[in-house]
Amino acid sequence: MAYTFTSTLTSKNSNTYSTVNEWIAEHGPCGTNYDTVTTGSLTLSEDGASVTRVVVYEDEAAKDAHFSAKAGVTVTWNASDHNGVTD
Repeated sequence: MAYTFTSTLTSKNSNTYSTVNEWIAEHGPCGTNYDTVTTGSLTLSEDGASVTRVVVYEDEAAKDAHFSAKAGVTVTWNASDHNGVTD
């Protein structure tokens, strides 16, 4: 069964963004294009200071493998409001 993981990503600096493309230019795709992700999206918040990331995996094990592979990688954002759901 598919596993959908949602989180809010907030820039570690005080920058705000007008578009998702501006966010991606500074922070990259934030895992939405990782090889175990079947679909991924970023949606900019109204204030432009964060994005909501939604990534869908084949199953929860694929999500866990992705997160394990990226453990210790330095990122330019903080993640919060994690929510995982098996569909």
